[in-house]
This record gives sequence, structure tokens and C-alpha cells, in this order.
Amino acid sequence: MLDGRTCEDLFEVVIHTADETWDQGHWKLEVTADGTTTSFLIPFTGNTVGVVNNDGPVLFSLAPRWECVTDGPNTSCGEVPGTYELRVTIEGKPQNVTINLQRDGMQAGTRLFLPEYLPTAPSPECAYMCERSKAEWILP
Repeated sequence: MLDGRTCEDLFEVVIHTADETWDQGHWKLEVTADGTTTSFLIPFTGNTVGVVNNDGPVLFSLAPRWECVTDGPNTSCGEVPGTYELRVTIEGKPQNVTINLQRDGMQAGTRLFLPEYLPTAPSPECAYMCERSKAEWILP
């Protein structure tokens, strides 16, 4: 479980549409990492605050996109109204990841990822370096 105090190896994919909206419907997220497949059903009504799975090794959240604005020494962050993104996080260092998305039984997209990992320490609290990779997928 990712707890923010340790540095864990992971691969993250941020999925959104070009206009950053998300269609209502019953979504199916299927993630295959190094031959192991995990599936989730995600109901989305259009006014969803956020749908989350925090039980690894595959984690996801479908929630409004956040944006930070810096004005001089001050930084403020908040949700961007009407925008959504699906974040998929896979614990460990999978070498081959396929993500398949369906909406209401129809194919929305499939994409293969071959992550390249970089050493990182995501926060000063990390006692050691870990390896992470991040990708973006813009749905049509």
C-alpha cells in the first residue's frame, strides 16, 4: 500500500480525453501487467466526486483533475470543474502493461505500455531511492 512515507517502485498512467471531460456510463478497466490481469467496473454518472480503488497492486482513481497556480510566493491548488482523469497506478516495476477500456460494453481504447523506470525520491521523507515511470494516454 502506498502511504507517502516510503518510496515504492511503481508505474502510473494518467488517462483523459482531449477536452478532459469523461462520458457517463458503466466503464470497465482491464489492466494486464506482465501477464496478470485485473479488472474493475467503474460506474460514472457525470457528477461523480471520485471513484477509487486503494487495494493494490493495481490502484486507480477517476476524479476531477487538479491544477496548481503559483502567484509569486503563493501556490493554490484545486479541482478544475467539469474535468476528469483516470489515474492507474501499478505497484512494482512491470515491464509490459496493457490497459483496455470499455464503456457500456463498447471498446473505448486499448494501449500497450513498455515503461522505462528512473531512480527517484518523491519526497524528503523517503529513506531510499526507488524507480518510477509515468505515462499519459489521451483517449479519442
